[in-house]
Amino acid sequence: MAKKNSVQKDNQIKRYFNKIISIIKMPEMGVLPGQLAFYMLLSLVPLITLACYVAYLFEFDYTKIVTMLDQFVPGGVNYIVPAFSVGTFSIPMLLLYIWMMYIASNGCNTVILISNDIYGIRQSGWIRRRIKALFMTFMIVVFVIGLLLLSAYQGKFEAYLNGLNFGPTVIGALKYLEFPFTFILLALFLRAFYNFAPDRMRNNTNINVGTIFTSVLWILVTEGYKVIATHMTNYEIIYGGLANLALLMVWLYFVSFIFVIGLALNYGDEIEENK
Repeated sequence: MAKKNSVQKDNQIKRYFNKIISIIKMPEMGVLPGQLAFYMLLSLVPLITLACYVAYLFEFDYTKIVTMLDQFVPGGVNYIVPAFSVGTFSIPMLLLYIWMMYIASNGCNTVILISNDIYGIRQSGWIRRRIKALFMTFMIVVFVIGLLLLSAYQGKFEAYLNGLNFGPTVIGALKYLEFPFTFILLALFLRAFYNFAPDRMRNNTNINVGTIFTSVLWILVTEGYKVIATHMTNYEIIYGGLANLALLMVWLYFVSFIFVIGLALNYGDEIEENK
């Protein structure tokens, strides 16, 4: 019985591996990841600016958003941190941030288009799709602000433990929980995106495969790419002042490629379950 279960598990792993290979060979994979990476790059500056401004309005240290993102993005994003001046809110400023929100929503709009394309769903109207993309962009801003709040409360919690004389041992042990906690947050966020992006309701149980695949690969690729970028390659020799931007573009393409494979895995899993 145990041997039979082991064989079934091996066959299932082999089936998913073959499915990933077949997805990579799809003609769409030569276009969709690059398209998504391009719009993600265009969306990054207004998205970070919006998140920083929301933090600024609530009197949080908005520069911590960029510090936090520097831990996840190879090459960092500190060179695009906005500077806010103290002053009253004005109509031109409101119009500026509405325009930024629209630009930032291009990335989510592309996710919707790619999801519908992979799932074979007819594209919805421009207005409906834009409203949906704006809502998804707002989800990203809330997610980033939530990470900022968790980071702030983590510092207060560590200070509280120090006050109780728990010492560095307990605090050091808590550091080991950062990776699984980051994985859980990323998986929940991606699951919500995978579920919400296509223009039709889906069975939530069919999103797990693509969500786990994308979450694990995103973290591994990001960490591996950060090591390569930091210790093995000097991009400034080739790109000069554009080194950080070049590094960011390559990383965005990699994570976009993984994201699209996750979408296709979810769709393939849904088809097989409905047979």
